[in-house]
Amino acid sequence: MQTNELNGTISTSLGFLKNLQKLNLSYNRFDGNIPNGIFNLSSLIEIDLRNNSLSGSLPIDMCYNLPKLEMLRISVNQISGNIPPSLGTCTNLKLLSLSYNNFSGSIPMEIGNLSKLQILLLGRNNLIGSIPYEIGNSSSIENLYLGSNILTGTVPYSIGSLLNLKELIIGANSQIPESIFNLSMLQTLEFSGNNFSGNLPSSIASGLPDLKGLYLGGNRLSREIPGCISNFSMLTVLDLSGNSFSGRVPRNLGDLQNLQILNFDYNQLTNDPSMLVLDFLISLVNCRQLKLIRIGRNSFDGMLPRALGNLSASVEIFTAYSSGIKGIIPDEIGNLSNLIGLDIGDNKLTGTIPDTLVQLRELQMLRLNDSKLGGVNTCQPLQKLAA
Repeated sequence: MQTNELNGTISTSLGFLKNLQKLNLSYNRFDGNIPNGIFNLSSLIEIDLRNNSLSGSLPIDMCYNLPKLEMLRISVNQISGNIPPSLGTCTNLKLLSLSYNNFSGSIPMEIGNLSKLQILLLGRNNLIGSIPYEIGNSSSIENLYLGSNILTGTVPYSIGSLLNLKELIIGANSQIPESIFNLSMLQTLEFSGNNFSGNLPSSIASGLPDLKGLYLGGNRLSREIPGCISNFSMLTVLDLSGNSFSGRVPRNLGDLQNLQILNFDYNQLTNDPSMLVLDFLISLVNCRQLKLIRIGRNSFDGMLPRALGNLSASVEIFTAYSSGIKGIIPDEIGNLSNLIGLDIGDNKLTGTIPDTLVQLRELQMLRLNDSKLGGVNTCQPLQKLAA
């Protein structure tokens, strides 16, 4: 009965279906509490109530009578209260999704008893406290999402024991434990919007051969971006925005030949002072799948290289606003035929706006304000180019 427009409360009569194995009421408009009788159906293998408007709390003994339960999905509702520690007795659980609710309290350490658990999604709640060390006992976990909560304390070293982990999204306030860099199957690592501090260790790229997404934006990470980050040969997304990284941008980023998104906005990055141009942009010519480049709000002191025009035709967004760029805009920028957005405003640009911009037939946003350019009115922060 999923994906209909059923509304009202869930009937308590469902609690009398003693042979029921799969209950799927997802993507409807049910509200009110989940009937307690559902959690007494010992034959249940799957419960899927996601994407409704259910409220109330989960019963503290909810798993005492669900010995066969393998999947519990209650995400995207309005459930509140604590996550019951009794979930630890549902030892056959493979998927537990409680994300996008209003759960509070701490993550129960009993979740570490779920040795068959493969997917644990608790993000987008109001959970507090620290991540329990026992979570490292759930050795089958492949996807772990704890982000967008109010977690504090350190990320437990035991996370490094989850050798099957492919996706890790965590919110906490601490340093990034080096044990995470031993997770050889990890494909997505996201620690965005936390208060992580310190630097990226030089060992970061030695143990994550399958990493495709690295999201570390909105933290307090500092010092230089290690050049070994280019060892992530499978990387498609590199987001280090909103930190305090300083020093030069590595010149070997071109080794990331699968890269699609590069975001270094809002840092304190510089370029090689012996070079007249932003030399790291030249290396990006080798990234033929690149779609988005964001390097604004940094402390560069150089010119845009002519090689900018040799970037992949797949580039759609290039932003480098308020980043200390000086000199002229190279004519070759007109070669970026699929460019949709170009923002290089609030810099030290001089000369005229190149006529080659008329070649950018897909351009929808152009921002060149607060520079010393001539040729068109650059006081308009947004300008639509006629096709």
